[in-house]
Amino acid sequence: MKNLRIRAENGIIKISAPQNMSYEKIMEIYNENEKKIEDLAKRDMEKKSYDNKLFGEDFESDLKGKALEDFYREKFYQIIPEISRKYEEMTGLYAKEYRVRKMKARWGTCYPQRGLIILALNLAKRPIDEIESVVLHEIIHLKYKNHSKDFYREIEKYMPNYFEIHKRLNS
Repeated sequence: MKNLRIRAENGIIKISAPQNMSYEKIMEIYNENEKKIEDLAKRDMEKKSYDNKLFGEDFESDLKGKALEDFYREKFYQIIPEISRKYEEMTGLYAKEYRVRKMKARWGTCYPQRGLIILALNLAKRPIDEIESVVLHEIIHLKYKNHSKDFYREIEKYMPNYFEIHKRLNS
């Protein structure tokens, strides 16, 4: 590990640091960023408000653990073809494969050389427009490998309110 990493999980702040970083240095960084870290923990707890949601809508379920995860995965795989087709046809960019997996740090990732797009399982809890924004984002990575101005201009061509949706997704 090269850098200090601070994250929140279930409202608990977790810090990962390089082995050679002193406790004093870790605490110095923590204290310098205390307000940001508190905001991070608050946003993490707000994400919990999407538990018991499917595509942003409330749903009742007695499922727990792996059974609940399998339920989300099955439902998510059912809507991916419709959403991906919509944006692939719009952009003229086509992925060869879509996968869903548990991811903690991001909503999606793209491997342009392989034509592979991976979407975070937790997206299944979010509203459809937020899912669409992530799918479009990853599809555009098939053309642009970075987050340049051209990359974002391309996204806005197909989804003019992308930044508004993206902000809601990450708040």
